[in-house]
Amino acid sequence: MQLCVSAGAKPPLLRLNAYSYECFNMTQDKCHCRHCQRSTGTAFSVVLIVPDLDLHVTGPLFTVGDRGDSGKPVHRRFCGTCGAPVRTDVEAMPGTVFVKAGTLDDTSVLQPSMQIYCGRAMPCAPPIGNTQNYPGAIGA
Repeated sequence: MQLCVSAGAKPPLLRLNAYSYECFNMTQDKCHCRHCQRSTGTAFSVVLIVPDLDLHVTGPLFTVGDRGDSGKPVHRRFCGTCGAPVRTDVEAMPGTVFVKAGTLDDTSVLQPSMQIYCGRAMPCAPPIGNTQNYPGAIGA
């Protein structure tokens, strides 16, 4: 299998590696929901959505519990050393994990194809026009 995502936090005690046969077809998106705004401390979160089985994490994480709009639990995981947001596990989407793009070693691979919760975008950071934009969650 091919290594397609390599990421980490500072100091480099935590590493994420995603291996997948279709790694360059991973979904990348920007989320403007209030939960992402609060957990990142900024206007939106850029994430790569990868199969959970393809993601390998080494190093300490701590988890903050949350609830998504579905009412199901969301587990926001942060570096146990520096506190950087690392990944999000959404029980409404089993088998997938959201890797926070800020942890990537090489951010040049980022080209988000969609944006969700555009209806909650901050006026100072409106959605860009060259993506599929949804006012809420996909299918909501």
